Amino acid sequence: MKIRNIVHKGLKRLYAEDNAKGVPPDTVAKLRKMLAFLDDMQEPDELRALPSWKVHHADGRSQRNLEP
Repeated sequence: MKIRNIVHKGLKRLYAEDNAKGVPPDTVAKLRKMLAFLDDMQEPDELRALPSWKVHHADGRSQRNLEP
């Protein structure tokens, strides 16, 4: 699955040119891993299956960050 659009200029530069200018230096390694994962995905359901994409509320409810 190909990433089609990136709005943030620094993130777009990191993805297209592997140039970290414009993103916080302490996040570059994590962003590279995330972009590689997204680029290698075959189906959108792979992203929805990740437990880290959930928001946990104080009352115990959980909600996905992504729209279905």
